[in-house]
Amino acid sequence: MDRKFYLFSLLFLLSYSFILAKGDCESHNTFSECSLDDCLWMSYTECCGGSKGFCVSKKANGGMCNFESSCYKEKSTGKIFQSKSDCVPQSNAKLEPYTPPAVDTTCDDLNCGAKNMSCSFQNNQNNLMCMATSCCALGPKCIPQVSLENLSCQDIGCGSFFKCVMLFKQPRCIPKIIPFPTLPPKPTPKPTITPKPITTPKPTITPKPTITPKPTITPKPTNTPKPTITPKPTNTPKPTNTPKPTITPKPTTTPTGSSSGEPSGGGSYGGANSNGRPHYYERANHLVLNAVRIDPYKYKTKYFSPTPIPKVLETGGIYKPVQPLYYRFDIDDAAFAHTSDMANTPCFSHADCNGGSPEDRIKKYYKPCVEGEGSGFGENIIKGSFGPFDAINFWICESWPISPGKCTADGNNDGHRANILSEQFKSVGIAAMLSPKDNRTYWTQDFDIFVCPQDLEGFPIHSGSHIFLKATGNAVYGATFYHETLDASTKVEGTVNIDGKAETLSLDLGTATKGFYIFRDSTFQKDSKYYFEFKAGTQSFRYPQQGFLVSLSELDDKASWVEK
Repeated sequence: MDRKFYLFSLLFLLSYSFILAKGDCESHNTFSECSLDDCLWMSYTECCGGSKGFCVSKKANGGMCNFESSCYKEKSTGKIFQSKSDCVPQSNAKLEPYTPPAVDTTCDDLNCGAKNMSCSFQNNQNNLMCMATSCCALGPKCIPQVSLENLSCQDIGCGSFFKCVMLFKQPRCIPKIIPFPTLPPKPTPKPTITPKPITTPKPTITPKPTITPKPTITPKPTNTPKPTITPKPTNTPKPTNTPKPTITPKPTTTPTGSSSGEPSGGGSYGGANSNGRPHYYERANHLVLNAVRIDPYKYKTKYFSPTPIPKVLETGGIYKPVQPLYYRFDIDDAAFAHTSDMANTPCFSHADCNGGSPEDRIKKYYKPCVEGEGSGFGENIIKGSFGPFDAINFWICESWPISPGKCTADGNNDGHRANILSEQFKSVGIAAMLSPKDNRTYWTQDFDIFVCPQDLEGFPIHSGSHIFLKATGNAVYGATFYHETLDASTKVEGTVNIDGKAETLSLDLGTATKGFYIFRDSTFQKDSKYYFEFKAGTQSFRYPQQGFLVSLSELDDKASWVEK
């Protein structure tokens, strides 16, 4: 009996050793082959779009893949790749570290004007806007005397994942429009859109003067902070475990405001979807995102970095103040699907972990407000120990930690920053999740060029939330008020009502009618219920339009919105 057991054990050990030998991570060239416990499929981005995957060994990389933005050259092809992880192929030496040539020269140094020429930042392919990575450095060059305002999209190259549009009188690269097929017509068209949020496509509709919006939409990433605010990485809430609040969305149209002095709230914007989303972290990130858009220059000086960072969000530069973004549940679904995929597989790439394209994922969840409406979308992703503020600030800098020598200059491979500040985008969905596999927080921001439901456009409170300041430990309550048609001299009064007590909001960024407002709370109480209210002239607006937000701590895994 003992001899049989010994032989069986020996046979098992030999089999197990054979499996381990077969499982050499770097010998695998496909995602499916790489699906072993010690292996991880890493996606590396090429200059000007495109990507390539390599199977790497977590054990060879110290057992865990950490966030680190690095440049590599593929030995066999000479192609340059950027990785957002410190896990790279090692034993086969497929990639070698690559350092982009330093660009210390400025346009002033070239003195192009004395040669009757203009100065332009270009890469070695003469593309003005190669946005895909920061490994393909752009440098100043003297070109024939042509005003940048006279350049057209034919003068630049955008790569395979972007299209060119004229932005601020200059050609710029933005994500490509995804054409979606016209939805099949229903047998009996209805005069109004059926208010079913993010569940089934709406039926074909006949032209009408107004469109009834979907019942619910939730605002998103937010913040009202001080210069440095980094929520603890281990405290990142897990979005998937948040209990679902009970909600009863109402299919009435969103009013622009009430003239009776009572806050408008007939719609459901600012609430939660049927899955209880968005969570606290995502609401905070939505708020910070909109704060940047309202006043990028002041945001930089107050919340981005305590030291001056040249050539980033420059006053009078290419990035101007733009309208805040509304939160969309269908876009949230797409963002959550990708974040969950990356956190649980894990992987880190704009492509799905199984290789599926971002376009197919967006199409799967996208619910157009108008039959046959396409989408122009953008996406930002990140993983690491990043809270709501740090995630935004990394995407602005394009590197971490933030320092004068690290951040990418405006217009120079700053694709994340371009998404955050694009005037083309009108709505957003955000998802954050703490990975059970590597204890890193995975973030996805998905952007879209349409407001949906359409009648929401014009509602002036795009986002609101609370957030904790690392320097003081105090909570800050913040909201954005952005009214397109109010006269700039209109008096605007904002309050946050916390457990029945109204606290005055003060203007922090922007202007009175297009501003970011905050209240610093030194007596934060967990589980308080709160909402924001703004009065402008005879009009009054409430956020969320129904129900209440909840004052949660960073460790709380609860619903961030309740109906009562």
